[in-house]
Amino acid sequence: MSSVIVVKHGFRRAVIAAGLRGAPGAGGGGSAGVSSFNTRTGIVTLTGADVTGALSYTPANNASLAGVAFSGAYADLSGRPSLAAVALSGAYADLSGAPFIPAAPGDIGAATSAQGALADTAVQPAALTVQLDLKVDKIAGYGLSQENYTAAEKAKLAGLEGSHYRGTYLNLTALQTALPTASAGDYADVDAGTADPVQRYIWDDSDGEWVAQAGSADPITAAQVKTLYESNADTNAYTDAEKTKLAGIAAGATANADTDSLSEGTTNKWFTVARVLDAVLGGLSLVTGSAVVNTDSIQVAIGKLQKQITDLTTVVAGKQATLVSGTNIKTVNGSSLLGSGDLVVSGGAGSDWGDIGGTLADQTDLQAALTARALVAGLPSRTITASGAVTPADAGKWLICTSATPITLTIGAEATAAWTTSGILPMFHVLQVGAGAVTVTGAGFSVTLHASDTNVLAGAGAAATALWRASNTWSLIGRLVAA
Repeated sequence: MSSVIVVKHGFRRAVIAAGLRGAPGAGGGGSAGVSSFNTRTGIVTLTGADVTGALSYTPANNASLAGVAFSGAYADLSGRPSLAAVALSGAYADLSGAPFIPAAPGDIGAATSAQGALADTAVQPAALTVQLDLKVDKIAGYGLSQENYTAAEKAKLAGLEGSHYRGTYLNLTALQTALPTASAGDYADVDAGTADPVQRYIWDDSDGEWVAQAGSADPITAAQVKTLYESNADTNAYTDAEKTKLAGIAAGATANADTDSLSEGTTNKWFTVARVLDAVLGGLSLVTGSAVVNTDSIQVAIGKLQKQITDLTTVVAGKQATLVSGTNIKTVNGSSLLGSGDLVVSGGAGSDWGDIGGTLADQTDLQAALTARALVAGLPSRTITASGAVTPADAGKWLICTSATPITLTIGAEATAAWTTSGILPMFHVLQVGAGAVTVTGAGFSVTLHASDTNVLAGAGAAATALWRASNTWSLIGRLVAA
């Protein structure tokens, strides 16, 4: 039996028929064989593997070949494999030089079933031809129009200007606010609503304002006149109250921040201090001399004071006009005292009283005389509230002691502060007013103080005088506590 072996080499195909059985021999037929094959000798039985290995080809299975591999007919083309490309794929695309065979309606430009349904409802060429015959051919530079315009009509239309109408507004203010500026020839209407006639305004380009159009069919109302008037520069809306107020202002009146910029009149003068002081008290009344109160005018107050002075003059007129020595006054060593008679204080030379004179026996009278003399002369005073030093600054003064507890007044040594002795001998006076006892003493051993009794004042109301006699030497006379 022979087997068919397909060998592929390039694009050529060959079928080899080989005897697979029979003894080797020199002749053909089944009596002869191959002497050697693939190093094998003798009777060699070839197998499929021998052929495949020797020729590097794998034999195809006949059952796997497409029908076209045997028939070569287009009808036998399929997707099965074959030795040739088309034999293996069965695809028409693998046929070399074969004519094109359409596979779908679109391959020959035919419409699909869906497209055919649409074509039934489409405009048919015959109907389209009729409509195309009615069309207007397009000409460059021309447009399509329902009407036919002549060249003259077109020129007239081109000469018309654009619309200058700018709308309708409730009032002139609204128009001016919306359109503060416009172009020459612009116009707008002002209409406040029902029962209010429309007023047309034209833009005055040279003056830059909206102007009411003259020759309106409806007369202008008072409200419109007011609005027009107040819309101009330097025209303001005055109320009746403001007009009345303005009418009450004198002609030529000016607004001034103060009176410095005003001119003084001839009748009403400025109020000045000098003019007040020079004012005549016309109508001054001297009837009442009661106390002046804060509700009185200057003239009334002066009248009351003058009445009081006049009344006091009558009282003073009955008093002693002149004090006569020896008649209604007393004198002490040439100094006058109120009262009648003459009080003389005398003493021997070299006594403790020096120029004043007197003895210790008349100390009380002398103290009274010195106190009276100091009061009449108006001596200065210093209030003492606590213990302290007496210095030359206290010369001739009354030292008034008001302390409720005991205090001590110490006369300082002259090494610290010297007392002036030119003319009158230095002295100072001590008056106890408070309940605290008052003691007058010298500073340590530097100052010597002489006294007829102790150097302590007798109590509240008592007075004493300290008299300088020599350097750091003093005498104390007055109402003192007995030794």
